[in-house]
Amino acid sequence: MDNQNDERGKTKTCSICKVELPLSDFHKHTKSPDKCQSRCKNCAIKLTTEWQKNFADRTNAKNSKWKSEHPDQVRESRRRYREGHRGELTKYATVYRRSLPMETRQKLNRKVDLKRKYGVTVEWYDAQLIAQDGRCAICSDPVGSGRALAVDHNHTTLRNRGLLCGHCNPLLHKLEADSDWMAKAVQYLNSHGG
Repeated sequence: MDNQNDERGKTKTCSICKVELPLSDFHKHTKSPDKCQSRCKNCAIKLTTEWQKNFADRTNAKNSKWKSEHPDQVRESRRRYREGHRGELTKYATVYRRSLPMETRQKLNRKVDLKRKYGVTVEWYDAQLIAQDGRCAICSDPVGSGRALAVDHNHTTLRNRGLLCGHCNPLLHKLEADSDWMAKAVQYLNSHGG
């Protein structure tokens, strides 16, 4: 707050464009007597942009090399950034996804869901579907149009086993949770005339 009061009314001439401007139009530089850079913000931006155009290849190669040599630091830096900007990133992702055509959005959602829920790729799912001839691994019913087979996995080890229809998947889960369930179901059916 005191720095802002000190800067009011004070001016400085830019070393590049030679225009006299308020100190607030200069980036800070703690080692200079007036605590401001010698060039104004606009000139600094122009010079930086020009430098980046001229030396982009060299800069990109240097950055890529450093990133490949320091993967842990890169990962940590990205994690900190995501934590600090979670709201902005979520808002941006939502706006971006809503701007996509419905078909593209569905493919993206499928890819994200398979990876997040089961740790598999769309390619794994499609290969498994072909290997099972587009049918449930238990009852062999073909998958209906507009329906997808569920990824069956062991709930203890989380290991994926195959693809099941919407009828077999919950039944298998019930059987895993209660090994006597099948005998109880058969007994129930027999006691009620089949």
